[in-house]
Amino acid sequence: MNIKRTLTLAAAVLVATTAFAGTVTVTGTNTVTNSNALAKLKVRKAITLTNNADLDFGGVLLAAANPVGTITITPANGISSTGSAAGNTFLGHSAASFTVTGTTNATYSLTPIAATTMTGPGTAIGVTFVPSLAGSGTLTLGTDTFTVGGTASINASQTDGDYSGTFTVTVAYN
Repeated sequence: MNIKRTLTLAAAVLVATTAFAGTVTVTGTNTVTNSNALAKLKVRKAITLTNNADLDFGGVLLAAANPVGTITITPANGISSTGSAAGNTFLGHSAASFTVTGTTNATYSLTPIAATTMTGPGTAIGVTFVPSLAGSGTLTLGTDTFTVGGTASINASQTDGDYSGTFTVTVAYN
C-alpha cells in the first residue's frame, strides 16, 4: 500500500508541473506589478476681446402722441422698427463688432449678454442683445470676430435727447 500512495503522489506532481510551463517570480508573499499614466497640460495664449465698433441705434422721430415702439439692429447690421418708431429712423446705425484673439484653433464661448438700459434726459430705455455668435466660436489662425445687435424699447412719452448705456461682453476658452 505504501508503494501505491507514493506513485499517486508522484503522478500528481508530474501533472501539475507539465500543466504550468511559465515562470513566476514572487518576492516574499506579494506580487509586484506596474502601470503607466499620462501627464497632460494645455498651454494657451491669453484670450483677449477687443471692441471694434459700438452698437448704434442711430436716431428716431417719434409720433407726438404715445411714442411707444422699438428699434432693432440685427447682428448683420439690418434695422427695423415698430410702433411709433416704425419707418421713422434716421442717421447711421451699426451693430457692435468684436475681435477675439488667442491660441490657434482653440474654441471659446460667449457668455449671454445681460439686458441693460440707456439713460438720458428722460425715462431710461431698455435694451436687449442678440450676438451673431451662437454659443461658441473657433479661433481660426488665432482670431475670430462676431457682432452684437440689439433692440431698444422706447417708452410712452419718451423725452427727446441723447441716451447711452454700456453692456459687458465676456468670452472664455472652452
